[in-house]
Amino acid sequence: MLGCESEKGRKHIAYENRIADIICETMNVEQVIPDSNKCQIDRYFFRDNDLVATAEIKTRNLSLSELRNFGSYLITFKKINTGRAFSALTGVPYFLFVGLIKEKKIYYWKVADEHGEFVVDMEISTTKTKEDVNGGLAFRENAFLSLKGMKEFEK
Repeated sequence: MLGCESEKGRKHIAYENRIADIICETMNVEQVIPDSNKCQIDRYFFRDNDLVATAEIKTRNLSLSELRNFGSYLITFKKINTGRAFSALTGVPYFLFVGLIKEKKIYYWKVADEHGEFVVDMEISTTKTKEDVNGGLAFRENAFLSLKGMKEFEK
């Protein structure tokens, strides 16, 4: 079973869907959700039938101060590198949106520009992390995004 199919995972998916709805309302875009839970891109955003951005959307049961205590935001490098490559193919930027549940706020990074170039400061390291929302362990290449490039999403 995929992590998103568990009870805890479904709760996070519900938060993710709400974040995407807020993005659509605020930015005057429509979303397309990939048909597969295994897709590396969470959302495709369109305006007037033109693709304008793609995104990864995450939720974390953290406050901003708790996130700052980590010193960076951890995400698998494979995920953001796939988003970067997709930007190069489609000519649209790739974003990471993170909903901090305790804050009830959304923060974001522009990860790659429309040319598929990374535009975020990060360090890449192979580390041991939770496999998914339900736990487990994974040893994989992770990106640690600088919090300096993070912006609050204004609704």
